[in-house]
Amino acid sequence: RLGMEAARRYGDRTKDGAIFVDLQAIDAPDLVIQALADSLQVAIPSRETAVQQVALFLADKETLLYLDNFEQVADAAPVISELLNTSPGTTVLATSRVPLRITQEWLLHVDGLPVAQPNRPLPSEESASTMLFVDRARKVRPDISLTESTPAIERICRLVDGMPLAIEIAASWASVLDCADIAAEIEKSQAFLQSGMRDVPERHRSIQVIFEQSMQLLDSREQDVFQRLSIFKGGFTRDAAEKITGADLVMLSSLVDRSLIRPTSSGRYRIHELVRQFGAGELAKDEEVRSATEQAHSKYYMEFMAGLHIEIAVTRQAEAAREVEAELENVRAAWRYAVDHVDAEAISNATNALAMFIQYRGRYAVGGQTFSGAVNAFKNAEHTHGVQKALALMLVQHGWFNLRQGHLDESEQAFRESSELHELIGMKPIRGFGSEPWLGRAYVISTRGDIPSAIELATEVLERAAADDHIQHWSMASQLLGHLALRQGKLAEARKHDQAALEASQKQGEQWFRSYCYNELGEVAVAEGNYKEANEHFEASLHINEDFGDRANIGLSLVFLGEVAALSGRNDEARKFFEDSKVEYLQLGDRGGTARADSGLGVLAVSESDFGAAGRHLKAVLDTSIDMQFTAMLLDALEGIGELALNTDMKEEGEQLLAFVDHHDSTESRTRARMKLVYKTSDSISAPETAMDEQVSLARRVLDSVEQTVPADPSHDGPTVPVPGVEQLLPEPLTERELEVLSQIANGLPNKQIADDLFVSLGTVKWYSNQIYTKLGVHSRMSAVAKARQLGLIPSS
Repeated sequence: RLGMEAARRYGDRTKDGAIFVDLQAIDAPDLVIQALADSLQVAIPSRETAVQQVALFLADKETLLYLDNFEQVADAAPVISELLNTSPGTTVLATSRVPLRITQEWLLHVDGLPVAQPNRPLPSEESASTMLFVDRARKVRPDISLTESTPAIERICRLVDGMPLAIEIAASWASVLDCADIAAEIEKSQAFLQSGMRDVPERHRSIQVIFEQSMQLLDSREQDVFQRLSIFKGGFTRDAAEKITGADLVMLSSLVDRSLIRPTSSGRYRIHELVRQFGAGELAKDEEVRSATEQAHSKYYMEFMAGLHIEIAVTRQAEAAREVEAELENVRAAWRYAVDHVDAEAISNATNALAMFIQYRGRYAVGGQTFSGAVNAFKNAEHTHGVQKALALMLVQHGWFNLRQGHLDESEQAFRESSELHELIGMKPIRGFGSEPWLGRAYVISTRGDIPSAIELATEVLERAAADDHIQHWSMASQLLGHLALRQGKLAEARKHDQAALEASQKQGEQWFRSYCYNELGEVAVAEGNYKEANEHFEASLHINEDFGDRANIGLSLVFLGEVAALSGRNDEARKFFEDSKVEYLQLGDRGGTARADSGLGVLAVSESDFGAAGRHLKAVLDTSIDMQFTAMLLDALEGIGELALNTDMKEEGEQLLAFVDHHDSTESRTRARMKLVYKTSDSISAPETAMDEQVSLARRVLDSVEQTVPADPSHDGPTVPVPGVEQLLPEPLTERELEVLSQIANGLPNKQIADDLFVSLGTVKWYSNQIYTKLGVHSRMSAVAKARQLGLIPSS
């Protein structure tokens, strides 16, 4: 179809037009010239003079010959070359699964249509594959909804790698299946892609038939290698192909010629996913060959990961991570095979490199699933020394990924089990970040808010790491001690530890952990009120994380930058930082990070008197921190809710919450810095002698009160307008302009938006608000709205 359209467009620009030559029914090269003559309507008296007769006919013509399905008669290529040499006005367009390999040939490889990728969707009008599916599906199901079905349609298009014929066949099933079911069937087997359309050529009714035809073009050796190559997912290198399947450069070139594999600009090779599935099906028919190929594949990629251990941990972190990213699908398959076959040596050698890569990319949920499954498999195996070693190493990583996801009990249990196994087999933590189980336990204890115990454990790790010359663990322990000192308000000590950790990382040439050190130094600067220095540290951290593609830490750096912007009064800038951070965390499924961003947005909303939004954000932070047992985040939520209470006529509740936060040992410096703007510690206010759960109950009462007074979602409640003609039972009635401002306040709009809507300055809105408060005898927005509704000045919600 593509060839037909190209021929039509080009043929319209030639004097004698385009001629279509269908070679589908021809299987002998010496019949090509006859087919050409038939299409040109040239009489050929004898086969011996056929080429000369056709060349003579074309000699004074300006025409395009479109030869379809040339792969079946590839040996006839010299005939085409001769015609081109003797007929200067002739151009040939050939569609073929193999090149003609003549000097006049210009190759154009045809790929699939553009496909929307997860988290990087193309606009619907740019996703040609999606629009092709919808166009064909509507022929059999006119009511199909693009809005509702787009995710499933995009998945279908990805599964077939944008292949137009496969998309059309898949769309033909829309009459009896919904799009999600079509995608599921394709995932099960590409044999599903069969069309029942009667007017479609037989060769286009099934993807399976097309691939079987391609197999017929290969000799037995080529078929064997191609089937073995189907073991690769996401592409492969020449070295991997040769060592795993025995495919040398000549063999790869032959398969490229037959359009079964495709070289890429990066030097790798890729196989169309449907072609790969077909090859895998053929490979599965010989169990012995399939098993040997899987084993060789796993061995190669597990050794690949093991070889990157030091590079990805220290010397070439970002570059090594990019190398793993290119091979990630193969690495995952190799890891699964090694786990299923309890290959303890391979797992032990590859564990830390794989874990570091996942950390760098911030894919904590993936890490949790990867190591959870592997740990369970090895726990159920016979506990040889090798299995115990592999378990000890995997349990550490299992602990870190549980900690990242807020599963503190599971995290601590994993670290404990790893420690016991290390002691049982007499093994010291291996080189690299995060391989020390006791350090992991210190982080868990710190998260729970037990600072003295965390300091004690981190100090032990620091001393042991110094004795073992384990610089990575020494750096991590130093940074943790700096963090704990900061939480105690010991700023000089915190800076000393953080600077030491940073210098140790710099000395190694290490980059990734350096971003954590910059963040800690930035928090020290915030606590000191040096926002310029803090901003420099957080930006340095952000640049490192962007280079690594570490989305979780990108989100964290954005939160920190947002907090500095908010503390400096740059609210619009702060809001963008917080919102961008939340997007990163939501896409990662990082609940703790999302709560950090919500905390910033909540307190920002309080400062702008948008109490409805503030309540929603802070409630989310409160719920998440309780569920995750994250003490510092819980205190952060209580501080924000305390600010909300002070601004909504609940002064006593607000002061009680803020006093509790102020006196708590686990309150972070950023929380204290924020609190200083709204609350000053007074000698007359002592720490509330209540448990944390009582403060949480108080915070929930504040949130409930806000929710009852402010519309839960102003954008859906409809605007509140002043009630006209109502007698104002006030000593001094509200003016028309004041009533207008009051209605906007009741709608939950922040002062800046009110100013924009009424075309006045922000200062003018604040002046009107104070006038309203004075006339109504109240001191806050919430009270003003309640009093106005009581007096009938605005409708009840």
